[in-house]
Parts: sequence; C-alpha cells; structure tokens
Amino acid sequence: ALQRINKKTADYLICLKDFTIVAAVELDDSSHDEDRDRARDSILGDAGIKVLRWDVSKLPDAAEIRRAFAG
Repeated sequence: ALQRINKKTADYLICLKDFTIVAAVELDDSSHDEDRDRARDSILGDAGIKVLRWDVSKLPDAAEIRRAFAG
C-alpha cells in the first residue's frame, strides 16, 4: 500500500502524537478531479487510513468534525 501512496497528496493528515495517521482530510473545491480523488481514496482506504471529505463552500463546525472521528 505504501508504494501505491508514494507521491500522492492529501490536503491534511490528522495524526496522533506519535505521528500515527488517524485520517486524511480532503477539502473539495473546483480543482479536485473526481476520478483522481476516488483512486486516492481507494489507496488510502486499502492502507487503513480513513478519508474525510468536506466541501470548501460548507465546511463542518467543531461538532460535525468530532462526529466524523467518533464513528
């Protein structure tokens, strides 16, 4: 999985204090390519990394972010 992730980017990575990746956060705007995003999401999912996607025009509030990590 790491070889497939090589040279891919995410908008943000959420990590624990020891740098274990908890999730990748993608902020979707007009520059995002759905096919490329879907492929990256699949690769990250195969590596056991949760992907959270939010539209930049309606970003979540703190409560919604907490819910995303709770479930």
